[in-house]
Amino acid sequence: MHGHGHHRKERAPADPKTVDALIAATKDGDPGVRTAAAESLGRIGDPRAVEPLGALLSDQNVEVRRAAVEALGELEDPKAIPALTRAAKDANPAVRREAAEALLSLDEAAAIEPLLGLLSDSDPKVRVMALEGLSRRGDRRALGPLSKMVKDPNVEVRARAARALARFHDPSAQEALITALKDGNPEVRAAAAEALGELELKSAPQGLIDAARDGNPEVRQTVAQALGQIRDGKAVAPLRALLDDPNPHVREAAVEALSEIRDASALQALIAAIQSKDVTVRRAAAQALGQRD
Repeated sequence: MHGHGHHRKERAPADPKTVDALIAATKDGDPGVRTAAAESLGRIGDPRAVEPLGALLSDQNVEVRRAAVEALGELEDPKAIPALTRAAKDANPAVRREAAEALLSLDEAAAIEPLLGLLSDSDPKVRVMALEGLSRRGDRRALGPLSKMVKDPNVEVRARAARALARFHDPSAQEALITALKDGNPEVRAAAAEALGELELKSAPQGLIDAARDGNPEVRQTVAQALGQIRDGKAVAPLRALLDDPNPHVREAAVEALSEIRDASALQALIAAIQSKDVTVRRAAAQALGQRD
């Protein structure tokens, strides 16, 4: 399985003497030589490099370990997964980041387990890489851990976890996302609202309807868009209130959302919106009324 636009690099077969010389150089007394040997083995891509590169993961020098992990990733060989799993537990976050990247480039089921472990890494960048990779694969084992990550101490991790949950289109993510709508950070709240719109829910959760009164205009705009995607009649009242929002983008999003809801009260709200003081709302409402069939 090599999907996600990831293709093995076409390489000319390596000269065995070259590979032997570089493998020997991974045991050199100088860390710069060991680093260069690891980098070259990665570039050449000979499968015999898996073992010597794996041995470099116990090197005292951080740069050597990082180069070895990067080279293991370049080999694109599933046999490197045990070594990369070890590297994912390295004491140094730069090495763990490199391991996450290498594991992500391998489209192999065996790479999932170490990636799940990296979701609780102490380094937020590593957590972000692991959650992005797992959600792109859509592996359902990531759903539980991702739902917990909307409470992560790091704001970027929380926002990305909310967006990642949307990719699963799974209603079981709803509860975690409703919690995230109350986050102290508007970026996280907006990401949660956007994700709820993508979950293909049959009805609008009360938490999302309440979020139409959020103090942040970007959040209100995203909430309006999500309510339009869910198309639940009980969202008409909060959307109608947003037609008088102080922010023009929110007002426009509310008109568009109302035009998505096939409900008599939504139609009445649109007819009323043609009388709005705001020309953008009047224009959007006039347009929306023609698109209802």
